[in-house]
Amino acid sequence: MRFHLDESVDQVVAAALRQRGFDVTTPVEAQLRGEPDAKHFDFAVSDGRVLITCDDDFLSIASKDQDHHGIVYGHPLYCSAKEVVRICVKLHEEQERSPMKGQVQFVPWDLRRR
Repeated sequence: MRFHLDESVDQVVAAALRQRGFDVTTPVEAQLRGEPDAKHFDFAVSDGRVLITCDDDFLSIASKDQDHHGIVYGHPLYCSAKEVVRICVKLHEEQERSPMKGQVQFVPWDLRRR
């Protein structure tokens, strides 16, 4: 499973996933810094990547276009980088049984972050 972070995600997530051996791209590496959400979405689709985001605009994009490799969404106020990484690792482990194609995985809220 390969991942692409959009600009709303803490770069700690990319570092933690790479430390675990995952293939991860960031907006800078993909030359998408400052580009519209649709370009990030299209890049993730064309490159076969699960998109990781804290931007709810991607939820509406995904509802209109389900031809994607999956989206991991965490609310920007209530999710931690640690929880995003945990979910991504879990999804990778379960990908045989439950592919992410066209799916959105919500990161559970950490109410301590309020």
